[in-house]
Formats: sequence, structure tokens, C-alpha cells
Amino acid sequence: MIALSVIVISSGSRTAYVALVAMLMSLVFYSRYRKRAFIGAMLFVVVAAPLVPDVYWERFNTIITQVDTEGASIDTRHQIIDDAVEIWIENPFGVGVGGFPVVRTETFSRSQDTHNLYLEVGTNLGIQGLIVFLGLVVSIMRSFGRTRRRAEDLISRLGGAETDSSDMGPESQIRDLMWVRAVAVSCLGFMVTRLTLGMFGHDLYEIYWWFSAGTAIALERLVGEMEEQAGASSAGDNHEQGCKNDRRP
Repeated sequence: MIALSVIVISSGSRTAYVALVAMLMSLVFYSRYRKRAFIGAMLFVVVAAPLVPDVYWERFNTIITQVDTEGASIDTRHQIIDDAVEIWIENPFGVGVGGFPVVRTETFSRSQDTHNLYLEVGTNLGIQGLIVFLGLVVSIMRSFGRTRRRAEDLISRLGGAETDSSDMGPESQIRDLMWVRAVAVSCLGFMVTRLTLGMFGHDLYEIYWWFSAGTAIALERLVGEMEEQAGASSAGDNHEQGCKNDRRP
């Protein structure tokens, strides 16, 4: 985390700064121990802040002030947003896949793409496309959330089970479930970070949306298999205990 923060800060990218903040917030929110995570994040900020050179603080402050100290990057982005909104209003059902730069050039003689995920979806695929895309994202995040909760519930159930030295015993299952939970939480953090970055970049056609969907499906099936194994093991233990009770005089 420390190495990542150093790289992000040294990049001088305002988009990367926002992503770092979003990632820290998601780590705290999805942590099992939110208070500890929040205190740890605050201590990290307090310790790291004095070590950040002034030039990077000035770069970060432009996110709040919306005034560039050099160049005209912010003004250019504002112009792109204005153009995108106007084109979307004129074409509420979209201008087609990747069509925004072409339409913008024809309309305003400016060719840059949207630099905004949500305007990219809206201008390219229209209102219906934005609804479908947001539905996909919500479904993926809900799937990761379900996997996390199911893994935590199963860990709690197995925590009271008798220890078993076999590879399929409760201790081994708990380790696997902790891994599944960690992957689900990491993917949730990734989704939050990407959706935050979507305010500053157009990445609708990147592969990680489909990779996230595939990972969500795989994790749900995996935790389902673990639940079945735990249920079968519990049923077997109950049956064995019942047989022992029947043999008692």
C-alpha cells in the first residue's frame, strides 16, 4: 500500500489521486473491522502527508479549486462535458459505438473523446444503454456482496466445528472461504475505484467489466459448492452421532 501510494503521488495525475482516495475509502468500508481500518487509514494519512512535496499538494488542490496552475486541462475537460451533454440531448438514443468523436468533430470541430465513462455510455449507447450498463454494474457488485456475506456466514458456522486433520476438514474449508471473501472484497474495491475513475476517463470498452462479471459468477458458484460440502459434512456428522446414540444401552 505504501509503495502504491508513492507511485500514485509521484505520477502527478489528479485522476490517480482521486482513485487513491476512493480505494482507501473502499478498503475501510468493506473491512471486517471498520473502526480499526478507519484509524489505520487516518494514521497513514497523518504520517504520509508531511512527506508529500508541495508541488503535488498544489496539483491535488486544483481538483478542489478547479483552477489549473499550468496548462488548460480542466477548462478542456469542462468543454468536452458541455459538448457531450449537448450531443446527448440532441441524440438521446445514442450516436453509435465509438461515434462521439466523429459527431463532435462534425458539430464543434473538436475531436477529443468524452473523458467521462457515463457520458461515453450515454452518447454512444443512449439512455437505454446507460440503464443496461448501470444494471450490469449493480448486478456484479451485488454478486460480490452476496459472496462476501455467504463466506462470512459459513466461516462462522465452521468456526464451531470439530477440527479435522484431513485436507477437507473445517480448518481447510475456513482458509478457502477466507480466500474467497478476500477476492470478493478486493473486486468490490476495484469496482468502486473504477466507477470513481469513470468520472475522469472513458473506459466502457475495456475488458475488466467482463472480467469482473466472470469473477463474480465464479465466486458465487465456488461459495455455493463450499456450502454444499459443509452441509453434507454436517449431515454426515449428525448421522454418525445418531448411530452412536442408538448403540448405547
